[in-house]
Amino acid sequence: MSIRIAILVSGHGRGSNMAAIIDACQRGEIDGQVVLVIGTRREAPALQRAAENGV
Repeated sequence: MSIRIAILVSGHGRGSNMAAIIDACQRGEIDGQVVLVIGTRREAPALQRAAENGV
């Protein structure tokens, strides 16, 4: 059963950990899918990365 993953990003987070989780899900290393990313700043690069990955 695939798990639904939510990620919280604070400040101006670049999203490197988030990207690693998304990549691992796409490779099948994590049986899950990132379905939600919440950030404290709209301009955080992590939110752009999430959008580029369909989240």
